[in-house]
Amino acid sequence: MSNSNQLDTFKKKIKSNIFTLISNNQIQEAKGLISQYEEIVNIDIEIYHAKSLICIIEEEYETAEKYLKEAIHLDNLNSDTYYNLGYLYQINNDPAKSYYFYQLAKQYSKDSQIISEITEIQNELIKQNPTICNNISEKTNNSKKVLVIAHIFPPIGGSGVQRTLKFVKYMRNFGWEPIILTTGKSSYPLKDVSLLDDIPEGIKIIRIDEDYSINKQIISEIHSIINRFQIEPALFEMYRQYSLINIEGICIPDQYILWANKVMKEIKNYIDLSKIDLIYSTSGPYSDHIIGYLLKDEFDKPWVADFRDEWTNNPYANPDKDSWIYKMHFALEEKIVHVADKVINVTPVSTDNYREIFKLDDEKLVTITNGYDEDDFQEIVLSDKKNDKFTIIHNGLLYGIRNPKPILKAIKNLIDQNKIDRNRIKLSLSWCENAKEWSNYIVDLQLEDIVEFIGYVSHKESLQIAYRADILLLIVGPGEKNKAMYPGKLFEYLRLNKPILALSPKESVVDKLINNFGVGINIDFDDIDALEDAIAHFYKNWENSELSNLEITGKVEKFERRFLTKKLITIFNETIKHYSTGDVRHIVYSSMNEQKVVEQMYFSRFGKKIDLKNPKTFNEKLNWLKLNYRNPLMVKCADKVEVREYIKEKNLDSILIKVYGVFNSVNEIDIEKLPNKFVLKAAHGSGWNIICNNKHQVNWEVEFKKMNSWLQTNYYDLGKEWVYKDINPRIICEKFLEEDNGLPAKDYKIFCFNGEPKFIQVDLDRFGDHRQNIYDINWKRVSFEYNYPKSTIELEQPKNLESMLEIAKVLSEDFPFVRVDLYNVNETIYFGELTFFPHNGKGLFKPDEYDLIVGSLLDLNNL
Repeated sequence: MSNSNQLDTFKKKIKSNIFTLISNNQIQEAKGLISQYEEIVNIDIEIYHAKSLICIIEEEYETAEKYLKEAIHLDNLNSDTYYNLGYLYQINNDPAKSYYFYQLAKQYSKDSQIISEITEIQNELIKQNPTICNNISEKTNNSKKVLVIAHIFPPIGGSGVQRTLKFVKYMRNFGWEPIILTTGKSSYPLKDVSLLDDIPEGIKIIRIDEDYSINKQIISEIHSIINRFQIEPALFEMYRQYSLINIEGICIPDQYILWANKVMKEIKNYIDLSKIDLIYSTSGPYSDHIIGYLLKDEFDKPWVADFRDEWTNNPYANPDKDSWIYKMHFALEEKIVHVADKVINVTPVSTDNYREIFKLDDEKLVTITNGYDEDDFQEIVLSDKKNDKFTIIHNGLLYGIRNPKPILKAIKNLIDQNKIDRNRIKLSLSWCENAKEWSNYIVDLQLEDIVEFIGYVSHKESLQIAYRADILLLIVGPGEKNKAMYPGKLFEYLRLNKPILALSPKESVVDKLINNFGVGINIDFDDIDALEDAIAHFYKNWENSELSNLEITGKVEKFERRFLTKKLITIFNETIKHYSTGDVRHIVYSSMNEQKVVEQMYFSRFGKKIDLKNPKTFNEKLNWLKLNYRNPLMVKCADKVEVREYIKEKNLDSILIKVYGVFNSVNEIDIEKLPNKFVLKAAHGSGWNIICNNKHQVNWEVEFKKMNSWLQTNYYDLGKEWVYKDINPRIICEKFLEEDNGLPAKDYKIFCFNGEPKFIQVDLDRFGDHRQNIYDINWKRVSFEYNYPKSTIELEQPKNLESMLEIAKVLSEDFPFVRVDLYNVNETIYFGELTFFPHNGKGLFKPDEYDLIVGSLLDLNNL
């Protein structure tokens, strides 16, 4: 037996013994065994369950609740956690919460007996409290839903987490239900478990673990992701080649692109994205916006991108603007801010920068500052006692150019000049990057008895520490770029009502705010003389007991988190209002409604209005067809089951792929009865495929969830392709077609205009580094790309190309345009599908003039 298996066996045995002791009411023995277990295993959700059960037995209900809520954030799909919470609230006479958590337990349980038991409990709760229990689901169902993409989210700590956490805390107050997409297991260094208490009960949190393994497949997948941003080909090729040689080079915009890649592969297993009303992404890391962009592109949802800090114009970066790396970052940022429906910044200067740098319209840009949460200040222990020493406290992270050197120099000089008694001053610094180096610097200045490093503490503790300050120190940093920086702590400083000493550029947003509010002094970061004068001034006032607390005014209250969340929700409401004429998931569209949706989608993709009155480009004409040409035969041919009848009617039975089954429900699919290799497709959509080349290596639980999601989604809702609207949702299982090397057979997509084939697209590595070759009907490479870059591989002309083209003619003769997808395996031709609206009329041509050239092939005059 391997060491790993031995450890697993040991863990199971110990946990079994723990629960046996609890059931026998041997509580002290159980506690002792838990302590021993935790010395070996740091985190185990079942131990959280055991601790909560002990607390319930001992009637320590608040502690039990704390353990169970922490367990949710370890695994928010664990039905036992929700069951225990349901029971806890039931015995505490809180039927609404009890019903809610029992419902979650039922949702995630796979045990039919437990589900039946929960249903009986819920029925009893409804009998006793019908109004309360029913209102729980009604309130949630009536809320609009926003997917919040935030890698930095509790239990991850640090200053960057506060903005997103507080938005999430108060969104329900304004009719929005947040669904959080964040990391599970993470290498992020800062943790603050206490922040979990701020997350409202019942919020759905999707936690996807980080995974930093990099291999050839991962590199190809990330290349494919970055390629979807339509980066200038030469620049993209430099990035691609560099990352193939230097594996870490794949991590653009940051290391979390690896997490983003994993998210994009797994997200559909956790949530039906067609039911989301809006996407909100917040950075850093900037890979959060990569996910936002990809989801908007795929599901055509309104998207709000929130930049807590500027990206390529970040004051803490000093890039070489001539380097290809900087240009890649800039290209990604430029694409993101142009595609997002709204772009939020935290300072007016940052908003101005985005307007100027990226030429954005005013209506796209919004400023929402950071702020403070009044709730955080209710538990601070207040005291009027004067400090024994003049105490300066910096209550934030110090890193990069945001460092304590100026304040240390100034204090050293004041002491040497006898302007301050070294025994009567204290400087407290929180978490500091390169703390050892700064400790050595402090020793060199002989200030080790004056300066203390507090280190990273919980948010609650940090506010209590800051309250003890006589002066709150705010270090922003030097340079022109720092004029736009509002550190998040500034607004908590305002609420603490203490004098502020800021080190920020003159005429910066911090300088203006401090002067406008009259709450302290701002000194240019490098002006040591002025800093000495300011410290001496505050010190003298402290000695004379003339330092006094400030008052909370309306100016300060506008930075309260509820007010700021209300402002964010106003942006959400405006965005979805302008994005469509109504609820795009449920309205049966009139022609006008569909047209507005098409216009919005086209503008979001291309950044310009579509001309539907006089369409000229290929994409414009496809969208015109989508709105104005309704041939019922197209519905039959878009259905991957019914199209087989059309093929037979054309006397082309021989090109049909063998079918193993057609299923109305995933419960009808018996994997054991299928061959080892096969393909599963949704009959009522496009791109919904599962390629199985070894059924024993597939996680079928995950894939069944994916197929269930397909069956519950009307593909029409995703892009308004009317041909899919009334197709019966089914899964079709076909034979796996493969080349001699075992790879899936090449897909030959023949573009046919008015019954005539014009060019052929051949896709390579569709599920990795997606590339394609495009040929004319004489098998010569064409001069353009269409949505994916060219491959460097030259493909041989199929020997039976003429037969493929003849088949395409027959299958396209009934339509003004259709793409006929065929496979060719060992000179045997197979039918794939018929596609009427490639890329939903949003395909990108390079050079873009080919959109017009290809459009000229499509004649709409006789329709």
